Amino acid sequence: MQLLFLLVYLIEAPIAFMYYYDNFKLKRGTLFTVLILLGLYGVAFVGNILDNNTNYINCIIFFAIHIVFGLVCFEMSPKSSIFHSGILLTVMATTEVIVEGGLAFIMETPILPEEVYEWNKTYFVIIAMLSKSLYLIVCKVISTLFSYKKNRVDRSTYVLFIFPIVLVVMIALMINSSAEYHFSRGRNLALSIIGVVSTLFCCFIFIYNRYIQNQQQELFALQQQSLKNEMDMQYLNLLEERNQAMQILTHDYKNHLYAIRNMSGSEQTAYIDKITDELQSSRTSCHSGNHTLDIIINKYVTECALRNVSFDFEVKLTNLSSVSDYDLVTILGNLLDNALEAAQQSAAKTITFKTNKINTYDAVIITNSCDTPPDKDLKTTKQNKKLHGVGLKSVTKALKQYGGELEWEYSEDTHTFMVTVIIINDNATVIK
Repeated sequence: MQLLFLLVYLIEAPIAFMYYYDNFKLKRGTLFTVLILLGLYGVAFVGNILDNNTNYINCIIFFAIHIVFGLVCFEMSPKSSIFHSGILLTVMATTEVIVEGGLAFIMETPILPEEVYEWNKTYFVIIAMLSKSLYLIVCKVISTLFSYKKNRVDRSTYVLFIFPIVLVVMIALMINSSAEYHFSRGRNLALSIIGVVSTLFCCFIFIYNRYIQNQQQELFALQQQSLKNEMDMQYLNLLEERNQAMQILTHDYKNHLYAIRNMSGSEQTAYIDKITDELQSSRTSCHSGNHTLDIIINKYVTECALRNVSFDFEVKLTNLSSVSDYDLVTILGNLLDNALEAAQQSAAKTITFKTNKINTYDAVIITNSCDTPPDKDLKTTKQNKKLHGVGLKSVTKALKQYGGELEWEYSEDTHTFMVTVIIINDNATVIK
């Protein structure tokens, strides 16, 4: 009979691992964590044998091994470890009571563990798998909805709940059929094996899904860091170009003064204006307080100058600091790319960029000259539509994270295209 309890412990172990893995970061490798978990459950099993399955002692041991497991294998405080160990104990005890009480009510017969042992051991395994499947579902729901990692939950996690729910229904039907038609021990054994394998499968599929999500989040973090490094390099290159221009201007300072001294009044004025323009263009264009926003604006100031497009900007009240660097580049980069392309092909060749704040909303307004009216759905006019036209989709996707919206309008009178982006800033102070 003790082998049956060992089997139950082997089912509970991956559920505990899944719960902690969902909520906390591993201190050590996965293999070490698994070995520690199996060792602790081995201690619990030995305690079960020595104490002859006393529920009170089993609960104390269960509570203790999960405290140790959390402290040794995961980055969590003692207080948090005690709290979550208590959650697991409460859920496990509650699901067992629900299953045993529910079966007793439905089948109109008191099904107690002692009676089950004597009658059919494999039947006990089936009942145990039903309670552990329910235990799995409740633990996963708790870790999904109240994760301490504050991770974004992928939709695939919710889809995976189909497996344990179907498993619970399947095992319940097995129990009902076995009791009603008096299955042989061989058939009950086959059913118990199916229940055990299915329950383990559900545990591991949840764990693997979390592993994949963690890998995706790490990849996203690396992409963000790579993007930041790339933007920093662009910023440094921009400064280097302007420093070189300033050095050249400084080096020719005496020559400029000599040339001005020998010019007439009108010639002097024109020459001084030219030098002033060079000095103006050599300085950093934007000082918003948001490093990424400064890089973006400075980048397009330079690109517009190279393409003979006028770029004016005005950053007021907000510097869009509530938006992550990655999303800010996605939103503004795509919109300004489109604006630059349209402006370059127009006669006026102008772009204006403005930011503003209205109560808890940050606003970005980009206006550019555009001689050709856009498609009503803003479909790309480029030849390879499969490779292009995804920019606005990326912008819309990024804005959804901030409860933002994008609106646009085109004026046929002035031949200008204006796009307005509204972003909710939860940290903003309401202006009344």
